[in-house]
Amino acid sequence: MSIDKKGNYIDISVNHLDEEWLAQPRRYLQESEGLAEAKRDYAEAKAAVDVVSAEVEIAVRKNPKKFGLDDEKKPTESAIRIVVTVDERVKKAISRMNESRYQMDLHQAAVDALEHRPSALKDLVNLWQLGYLMTSKGPPGPPNQKLGVSREEVSGKRKNNED
Repeated sequence: MSIDKKGNYIDISVNHLDEEWLAQPRRYLQESEGLAEAKRDYAEAKAAVDVVSAEVEIAVRKNPKKFGLDDEKKPTESAIRIVVTVDERVKKAISRMNESRYQMDLHQAAVDALEHRPSALKDLVNLWQLGYLMTSKGPPGPPNQKLGVSREEVSGKRKNNED
């Protein structure tokens, strides 16, 4: 499972706030489902590492010579652990586990971003209602009606503050 990197959950179109709000629950559900699947994939990959490691450990104990250990005496636990760690099958399983962990983290980041989106959308809607945002749709009534100032006065105040 790979996260769709086309999904941009940070940029919000101020000209389409209504569409952004309507899409929010669907996006959240999709990413939450993706996160659940990624968590399952990670758990399976982690279990696979344990299984492969155990299989290699059993093989080492049965035939230490095959793995470069002295078969005249019983191999030490640390020697077995080292052989298991460097075994190619274990390395591949760990690599798959790390990739699944990365995918899980990407999905978690997307879910986290989507959890913050509603407050950003609310703030943008408030700014739009106050006439602060210049959109093609624009708020009903004269600009800045609720603030009691014109756009020119607001721009003039900003210019004076920058000086």
